[in-house]
Amino acid sequence: MKICLAGIAAAVLLAACTNPDPGSSGGTRAIAKIDVVNAGFEEPGAPNRIPGWTLSQHAGVAAYEMTEDATTPFAGHSSFRLRRTRPQVFGLLFQEVPIDPHAGKTLELSAMARTADVGPLGWVVYIDVPGGRETATPLTGTTDWRSVSVRVKVPADTHRVSIGAMLLDSGTGWLDDVQLRVVEP
Repeated sequence: MKICLAGIAAAVLLAACTNPDPGSSGGTRAIAKIDVVNAGFEEPGAPNRIPGWTLSQHAGVAAYEMTEDATTPFAGHSSFRLRRTRPQVFGLLFQEVPIDPHAGKTLELSAMARTADVGPLGWVVYIDVPGGRETATPLTGTTDWRSVSVRVKVPADTHRVSIGAMLLDSGTGWLDDVQLRVVEP
């Protein structure tokens, strides 16, 4: 039995061209992963203290419960939960991420998110870069786990970006499996 190496190589090349990278979507492909500290919320913390992340609210008396939640994780043992306990403009979870080798490129932040009784302003995943903030489409109402993502072209002289999620209304938002990648359009 003769094996035609040229035919096998052509079949492999054709398969590579017709089967996109499984991690890509919309005609893009991830070219580098950027480390996010405690991206799956697996490192033990305490109420209102999540290792690797900063928790904040607009102002005044504490209006949010922010904690790791082991009852409903998307993956692993826990997720992050932010619940508004009294009227407030926003509550947020964020992390500063160094991106020096990736300045000038397009970044994609993705995460798994879910909601319970979130008002119309929503639960939003975002990336802050010099010059502005890009947000994913807000989740409202009650939703099961779903993938959310946002992309932004980072200015060439950028050293750090801020990534996170904000609850802009009543209700509860969860976050898990946070990923930050450099993508090619």
